[in-house]
Amino acid sequence: MGTLYLFGSTATIDTGKMNMKLHVHCAGMFFILTIASCMYNTVICWAVYQATKKISKVSIVLKVVLSGLLAYQLYLEFFKASGLFTLDNSDLSHILEYTLAFSLLGYILVMAYDLKDFKMAYRCVKQL
Repeated sequence: MGTLYLFGSTATIDTGKMNMKLHVHCAGMFFILTIASCMYNTVICWAVYQATKKISKVSIVLKVVLSGLLAYQLYLEFFKASGLFTLDNSDLSHILEYTLAFSLLGYILVMAYDLKDFKMAYRCVKQL
C-alpha cells in the first residue's frame, strides 16, 4: 500500500505543474504505511527466529535497531518538526525526510540479505 502512495507522490512531481498538497499527502502516507510494514515484518521475523532460528541473529538485531530508528524519526517528524502532512520548509523536516528514506533503504537491504540463500528458480517436474 505504501508503494502506491510513493507512485502518487512521484507522479505529482513530473506533471509539469507541481501539486504540492497532493505530493506531501502521498509522501506522508508512504512513510507511515511503509514504516508500519517494516515494524510488522520485524515482529514476524522475530517470531520466526524464536521458533526456528532460521533467520540470522545479525539480521534480527539490525531489523530491531532500524525499526526503532524509524519509529524515533517518525516521532520527531510529528512532534518536533511540522508533521508529515504540512507544507513546511524547516531544516528538521528536510533532514528527517532524507534520513527516513535512507533508513527505509537500509531496512530493505537487510530484508534482501535474508533472501540471499533462497533459490528463486522453479523446476518443472513432469507428472506421470
